[in-house]
Amino acid sequence: MTISRFTGVFRTLILAALIWFACPLPGHAMEYFIDTKADMDTIRLVFDQKNLSGTVRRTGRNQVTISFPENSLKNEKAPTPAPLSSLRIVRSITKGASSITIGTKLTGFGFIRIPAGNGKMLIQFFRDPIGSKWRSPAEKAAREAARKKAARKKAAQKRAAQKKADAAKKAAVKKAESKPAPKQDPKPVVRKQTQEPPVISEVDLPDSEESSVLREELKEAQEIKNPVKQVAPVRRPFYSVPYTYRAPVANVGPGEAQAVDTSIPPARAGGNFSAVSGGTAVDKQEAGAGAVPSIPQADNVVSGSARRQIIPPASPQPRGAVSGKITPPKPIETPEESSVSGSVSPPQVSEAGATGQVIPPEPQGGGQASGQISPPDSGASGQVSPPPQNEDSFEAGEFPAEEGVADELSEFGEEEYYDSNGTEESEDLAVEDDASDAYPVDDGGQLEGEEGAEGAEGGKEMTLEEKLKIANGILLASEGALEDGETQAAVDGFKEISLLPYAPPEMRLRALYGKAEALTELHREDLAGNFGEVASAWMEAMNADTKAPNVPMALLNLGLLNLKVGNMPEAKAYFNLLKSQYPNDPNIPYISYYWGEYYLGMEEYEKAADQFQYLVQMYPDSKVVRDAALGLAKALDKLGYDEQAYQIIDYIDKRWPRFYIEDLGFLLMAANTQNRLGKRDDALENYWAYYNLSPEAKEADIVLARIGDIYLKEGKKPAAKQIYEKAAKDFPEEEGGLVSMMRLAEEGIYDDPSMNEMDKVFDRPYNLRPQKIYTLITEKHPDSPLAPLAQLKLGMWYYWNKKYGDCLSAVQDFLKKYPRSSLSEKASELGTKVFDRAVPELVKDENYGRVINYWNNYAKKNNEGKDVSDETRMGVALSFAKKEQPEKALELIDRYLQDEEVPKYSAMALDMALGIYVDEQAWSKVTELVDRAKIKWKLDPRQQVQIEYAEAMAFENLGETEQSTPLWAGLAANLLLPESSRAYAMYYMAKSSMKKKELKKVFIYAQEALAMLLETGGDREKIKDCILMTIFAAESSGRYREALKWAAEYDKYIPVSDSEWASSRFRLAQLYEKAGAISEWKKLMEEVAEKSSDDLYGRLAKSALETHKIEQEASKFEPAPIFQ
Repeated sequence: MTISRFTGVFRTLILAALIWFACPLPGHAMEYFIDTKADMDTIRLVFDQKNLSGTVRRTGRNQVTISFPENSLKNEKAPTPAPLSSLRIVRSITKGASSITIGTKLTGFGFIRIPAGNGKMLIQFFRDPIGSKWRSPAEKAAREAARKKAARKKAAQKRAAQKKADAAKKAAVKKAESKPAPKQDPKPVVRKQTQEPPVISEVDLPDSEESSVLREELKEAQEIKNPVKQVAPVRRPFYSVPYTYRAPVANVGPGEAQAVDTSIPPARAGGNFSAVSGGTAVDKQEAGAGAVPSIPQADNVVSGSARRQIIPPASPQPRGAVSGKITPPKPIETPEESSVSGSVSPPQVSEAGATGQVIPPEPQGGGQASGQISPPDSGASGQVSPPPQNEDSFEAGEFPAEEGVADELSEFGEEEYYDSNGTEESEDLAVEDDASDAYPVDDGGQLEGEEGAEGAEGGKEMTLEEKLKIANGILLASEGALEDGETQAAVDGFKEISLLPYAPPEMRLRALYGKAEALTELHREDLAGNFGEVASAWMEAMNADTKAPNVPMALLNLGLLNLKVGNMPEAKAYFNLLKSQYPNDPNIPYISYYWGEYYLGMEEYEKAADQFQYLVQMYPDSKVVRDAALGLAKALDKLGYDEQAYQIIDYIDKRWPRFYIEDLGFLLMAANTQNRLGKRDDALENYWAYYNLSPEAKEADIVLARIGDIYLKEGKKPAAKQIYEKAAKDFPEEEGGLVSMMRLAEEGIYDDPSMNEMDKVFDRPYNLRPQKIYTLITEKHPDSPLAPLAQLKLGMWYYWNKKYGDCLSAVQDFLKKYPRSSLSEKASELGTKVFDRAVPELVKDENYGRVINYWNNYAKKNNEGKDVSDETRMGVALSFAKKEQPEKALELIDRYLQDEEVPKYSAMALDMALGIYVDEQAWSKVTELVDRAKIKWKLDPRQQVQIEYAEAMAFENLGETEQSTPLWAGLAANLLLPESSRAYAMYYMAKSSMKKKELKKVFIYAQEALAMLLETGGDREKIKDCILMTIFAAESSGRYREALKWAAEYDKYIPVSDSEWASSRFRLAQLYEKAGAISEWKKLMEEVAEKSSDDLYGRLAKSALETHKIEQEASKFEPAPIFQ
């Protein structure tokens, strides 16, 4: 055990050093690096201060503190947090100004600090059950104070009891002196053996013969009042703690008791035996028991009807449990009125229920025996437990817990009151009784037969040969138990043999290896949780004799143990040591086998194949070569190397032709490989063999489905249909049954479907079975390996029936549920295909909302719709534009508006983008896009005219009329431009002439623009503007009559409710005035003044009328014109 522990610590130190060298060094701040292995965590602290050093102490049950000089960590920057959830022991790391506190997840741990150089600290935490017994000094002080308080209280109680006993004693003495009892010689009394085991009555010794210890015991016995019924001891099992002692217990006082040497273990169930026959007591000279001294009359005076029995008191006992048969003294015939009885008899029960029997004290932690001291029904055996290992148990030895101090201990709790390191161990030893004997002794007859007539002192010690014979029997029984699967019994037996000091080295070595093997088997399901125990057992066995032939086996098992718990470096080290030290050992091939199995379980099939192949080639006659060949076939099968796997399967089949009976999985693997290679006859034969050998096997449904597939591929449709129907009937919820249902519905095998193939399947009149089976599989068996195929085929079914929305939903569900399926590419292709087919039709029908819905629910979620066709994308963009979502429309067509022109679609995108920009009046973006198109793209004349029109409009709205006017001039005369657009060109030409005061051009352009606008139903405001420009041109040129004509036309576009009505009528009145039509002028002015009296033009009209009236009145006073 010591060597094993040292080896483990040494290995840990090496690993810690490697971890330290592997970790990068931080700079300018404190950092910590963590590493974890099985049952061990390593923390490396690196400080910026190179001369910093601290002390590591445990400061709590779940806490370790690293203390540094005051404020030495204040200037250290906080470390970068690292995830601690993966650690086995450490829970948290907290940095303070002068310390670092490390919290743990459990209390049973230990730690070690390893030197790591200046400014560095390496601490390893490991599991240690002893660590859970740690207590702080404050807790220990509290327990000690409680113990002292309890001791003081008990001493006070003892003194009070002593005073009470002294007073009772004096009263009894006075009463005895007043009535002396007659003296009679004691005579033996023979009693019949009762069913109850006899109880030994203890009597008082004379004061002259009492020892101080006995006197104290008798005083304490007087305090016990309530009797309990004696219980016969339980029979002992087969095994027991070694080094026990059996012997008769002499009925003598403590002063005459002889010490017994228990350092030598007994030969069989204890040393000497003494026999007791019936109820007759053995004579002193024959039994070797001490004589019962005379009993003073002054102690306890009782009547013959109620004799008092005294059981040993609750005073501190020597450490060592005594139990077994007690030889009573010779029976004494006592007169009925005698004052004291020294006989051994069962208690007499009174009407009140008091028998006079004394209750034994509760077992204490100091090693006192549990149970009652009374002879068993028959037989004699005594066991003396060895002295406890820890003699420092203060609370259990000097101050045992009693009822009187229970309230004092309750505040600390039972767990905290007793010292975990000493008292608990002694308690465990104390409660071991005869129920754990290693060598069973039958009741009565066996002991009497062995002892014979030699008496109590005439037994013989067993010889070494007899002891070894018994030990060898236990060893054989343990080995048999291991073979029978009773591992715990085997472990116990091997442990007992390994601890015998007289066992020969060969026997002990055999027991040690048996124990290691049994522990490995016992903990095979949880080797990681019991790694230390199993590894220590193998190390102990190996180190017992390093030259033994079993050492290679120990090395192999240690390597395998570390491999199974994930300790790769240790496993490699043990395997390499085995190969280097014992290259010819027959266990060498197992190394490659174990590595192959490990890699196979880790799904590293290439490495597994290499290990198995090496074993098969290098050790073809090894015991494990067949399993290695099978592992190689499995690895090659997983890698998809069907040809190579078939070769190995053929090799196994020829070398071990009946192996398939032992392992049906091999038969199934062979059939599957042959089926994939097209060897249908061989595959069919193996499939039928598998099914017939195990029709209830887990894979039976799949086997039937594949048999049906082979028949179908060979054109045997009736046979295939029969097999499919059987599989569907017998296994309706299993994969094979579902496959069979799908085959029956599709009437063929379509495991790699395409729309061209499925069109033939779906194009059958009144055939709805495919949809039903697809829906059944996807809804009720979504986790089946068949579910992805069924989901894809369901989408194809919807596509074929032109249910595009349902198809897209099915594809979307497929990509969501089975993103890693090998059919994902086909599902994406189906989704793109149905989307491309559905969108143009929907756009044609102006069903823009559904297009947007399909896009959001499918295309956008699948690679942002990058796989859809250009036409589909333009249709989606147009739908967004029509639904007043221009940003998304521009986002979709952005790829077509780059420097590189996309034929057809760039022109379409350009028109859409310019229309959106014009509607949004984003004129700068219009000019930018037009410039790019003119320079980078090849545009047809019609496209060229369109972008020039947009550019002219942009310049016009940006106020850059110098650049827009030439463009308008060209566009106005370009017949490729629509008439509505040419009307706008003429309008802006008229506006430009207005600025230049070119009245003739204004009149002409305004007249042309007005005519085109009226013809195309153009903008009403621009129509009014054209009329106003015409009126202005006519008025400015003095053609008032013509101006009045257009003014009347303009007046038609201005209703009374229009805000421009007053200004328009006021202007028209002015024209009439200029034309000399004063009556018309006056009429219009009066109308404006009346209907818009509160308006500016209303007040102007009123003022104009008043002025006109004054002028008319004043004209009367003008002199008549004089003609000369």
